[in-house]
Amino acid sequence: MNMRYIYLIIGIIAIVIRFIQNFYIEIIPGINGGYYPVQIRELLNTGQLGFLDMPLLFYLNVFFVKISSFFFQNYDVNSIIINTSKTIDCISLPLLLFPLYLINKNIFKIKLSYLYEIGIIGFSVLSFSPLYLTSDLQKNTLAIPMLLLILYYFLYYLKEKTKKTLLIIIALLIIIGLTHFGVFIVCVCFIIIGLVIFFHRKALFPILVISLLSIVFVGLFDTSRAVRLIFFLKDSIGHPAFSRVIVHLPSIFNLISSFILIGLIINIFKTQRNKLPEFNRKVLILFLCLLLILSFPLINFEFSRRLGLMLFIPQSLVLLIIYPYLKSKIKFSITVLLILIISTSLIYNFSNLKTASINEEAYNDLKKMKNVIPNPNETIIFVRHGLDWWVAWELKAKIAISHDEIVVINEEINNKYKNIMILIQKKGENKLYPAGKSPFVEPIKPEQCVNIYNSEYFDMCQIK
Repeated sequence: MNMRYIYLIIGIIAIVIRFIQNFYIEIIPGINGGYYPVQIRELLNTGQLGFLDMPLLFYLNVFFVKISSFFFQNYDVNSIIINTSKTIDCISLPLLLFPLYLINKNIFKIKLSYLYEIGIIGFSVLSFSPLYLTSDLQKNTLAIPMLLLILYYFLYYLKEKTKKTLLIIIALLIIIGLTHFGVFIVCVCFIIIGLVIFFHRKALFPILVISLLSIVFVGLFDTSRAVRLIFFLKDSIGHPAFSRVIVHLPSIFNLISSFILIGLIINIFKTQRNKLPEFNRKVLILFLCLLLILSFPLINFEFSRRLGLMLFIPQSLVLLIIYPYLKSKIKFSITVLLILIISTSLIYNFSNLKTASINEEAYNDLKKMKNVIPNPNETIIFVRHGLDWWVAWELKAKIAISHDEIVVINEEINNKYKNIMILIQKKGENKLYPAGKSPFVEPIKPEQCVNIYNSEYFDMCQIK
């Protein structure tokens, strides 16, 4: 069978699996599942995002929501927003198979064994990280295929050095920057490292320009993220990931896989350096650096978890590049291992489907609170992170996250809102934080807070 059809079949399988993951419950799974519909509805109603963020995904959703609303005028717009958000998420990530196909076809042109190539294709969309990247990680799933596309064009530029390719890279970098902050950082790091490896001292000026423009570009949309970009190294080191990674199976898998591939690359450099074409050798050094950065064990847990979810991209490409330099036994072992990884990932993900931050009974009870909030626009509700987005979605009030159980009400909040409320969930919370005990806890009810809603699942009180 023509390999293009294999790419298509596996892509369709990935899309179907993602539809199952997203649509098996009414609301969007994940701790931040409610964030996307809240942003989309706010943009739809006011023309602005409710919270500062990279805007492209939300504008894309609004575009399709408006089209869907035209054809399904009898449907509730809230349902259309949620279903549109889920559908875009289902389709986005499997699109990475297109640039993956182009990379081997046009850049490396390596004749892979049939099963080995199927293993790489399946690994790129059906292993642990790709299947974990659903629902509440929608910006990631839209940006990652573009990450692979920019890798393709950057490698093509390093090989052919055409101005047209350079313009495409700049355009893609802007689009990724408008989509997801973390993927944008990885793209910039990849380009900077690539320029150093291929152009040495000549790369100094382009690197300074890229770094400065990246900070300015991010700052146009979110100044706090621009500051985080400047101090990324300082903020990322500390509370190392390996101290907590044991509770998160995808993270364990990412680290082990990366270290195995790093070992294989080093062994190839030692034993077959003379057989490596200069371009392939430099590209392997580039991906070696990327693997080391994304799997660096001293990065704190949050950074490690987010960066680690992108490791499958360089891992897939390294598996492709090193194929001609592996012994037959190792090729066979890797093929078997890839099939085992895909099988284990599918079993693990279907037996641990990502659920919403609250269960269905609690969510139905949450809807009833609309009756006790007469003026949502003049109301702010302090709530635990994870519950916050669905509170904003259903009650249409402003939200504030309580930190360390403490509710802090400053003068600005006091003057701005007529109703200041605190919501405490007693039952129906789904534990979703991947590092064991969640740092997001219920707020403590202050003494001056008067109960206005009480049920099996929630207590809501108003500060007088």
